[in-house]
Amino acid sequence: MASAGQSIEQLRQAQDVDAIPTLAWSARPDGSAEFLNRRWLDYTGLSAEEASDWGWTAAVHTEDRDRLMDFWGHLLASGKAGEIEARLRRFDGDYRWFLFRVEPVRDNHGNIFKWYGANAYLHLISAPS
Repeated sequence: MASAGQSIEQLRQAQDVDAIPTLAWSARPDGSAEFLNRRWLDYTGLSAEEASDWGWTAAVHTEDRDRLMDFWGHLLASGKAGEIEARLRRFDGDYRWFLFRVEPVRDNHGNIFKWYGANAYLHLISAPS
């Protein structure tokens, strides 16, 4: 059942995004995460509360975090779509390379009101044990 803040349509949309076979998310105009799909949360082992706002950065490899955040800041300032590779921590502590892709969504006045992104798995860092 829908909560007070969610309509039936919003719940259906969230279920649809959860079914997409990729790690998908959306962010506010300032870049803070507002939604991460179930696959993203299951992959990282973070709860929606832990990953919301800027909490998702905890799952990014420490050697990649500054570079990723600098790039994200550049996209936010430019309003352009972009992509970058970085390692993302799996729930068991292993890191894997992902392609982070993001697209802005604009209103009728050209202002960004949301960002949509997806993280596509690239390859293992090392051979599985």
